[in-house]
Amino acid sequence: MFLNCLPFHLNLGFNLQFECGIMDVVNALIAALGFGFAIYQFKKQNEDNRVSTKEQNNKNWYLSVLVIPQLERINIFFEETVKNLKQLKTGMDNNDLLKRAKEQRQHNDNISAFFAPLEASMASYNNDMRCGISNLGLALQDEVTEIIGTSDIDPSDLERRVMEFKGKLIGLLYQPIRGNCE
Repeated sequence: MFLNCLPFHLNLGFNLQFECGIMDVVNALIAALGFGFAIYQFKKQNEDNRVSTKEQNNKNWYLSVLVIPQLERINIFFEETVKNLKQLKTGMDNNDLLKRAKEQRQHNDNISAFFAPLEASMASYNNDMRCGISNLGLALQDEVTEIIGTSDIDPSDLERRVMEFKGKLIGLLYQPIRGNCE
């Protein structure tokens, strides 16, 4: 402890002098650095928490405002679409092209009417998602047109094919929550 015995004079002006050992000065510097590092860590953690909270608030807003209100509407639409297609396929004469064309037009109009407000609400959040929903609606129109045009289709196959689009739509709506969109 020879270094601690050496006097170290610090003149701060104002006729104020301190006399302390070099080790005391080193200890004070280490303590000051440690205190500065603690303040840095505190500020960094607060910033990380703020960013994390903001992201969580955005996800909660997205779910509560855009997704959850649509889920019941989505379920009803796809159940009615399957029910209507099954009824149509059981009572339809496949040789009646005029009736088939009218039914295709009616189903395509229903699909467009369902997807239009959904696209509009998603466009305010993310335009890429709006495009994905629009493409999904067009693909569903094509699928329904093909189902109506097919003469022999199993009702369970019909339901599976339509409900695949429901799963794709819900998966698309949940992409921002999983972090795959934005």
